[in-house]
Amino acid sequence: MRQLAELCEQITATTKKLEKIALVADYLKSRSSDEAAVSAVFLSGRPFAVWEETTLNVGGALLWQTVSELAGKSEAELTGSYRKFGDLGSVAGAVLPPKKEAGADSPGTVEVQKTFREETQ
Repeated sequence: MRQLAELCEQITATTKKLEKIALVADYLKSRSSDEAAVSAVFLSGRPFAVWEETTLNVGGALLWQTVSELAGKSEAELTGSYRKFGDLGSVAGAVLPPKKEAGADSPGTVEVQKTFREETQ
């Protein structure tokens, strides 16, 4: 999962479409077929393939509240950060306390999707 997050950072860092395509292609080629399939779904911004019609039922309000509580920030403080970044993921990265680097024990994409699936049942 850490490698997928790093890929997303690389994609964000470039405006060149062909470079983005090359980054994603190289990443997917380096994964097992199961990891590549799940990674492609995650890169589409979804936890599951569209055809599955499975949802996590986690909306923006719940994510907002979770980031606020974990960061110890008031609604006004979080709103100010949101105005600066325009994206809750970037806000979370800026306001949440730093965590230790993910190492070899970091879960893979297949394991993360399995956890998501367990949460829907």
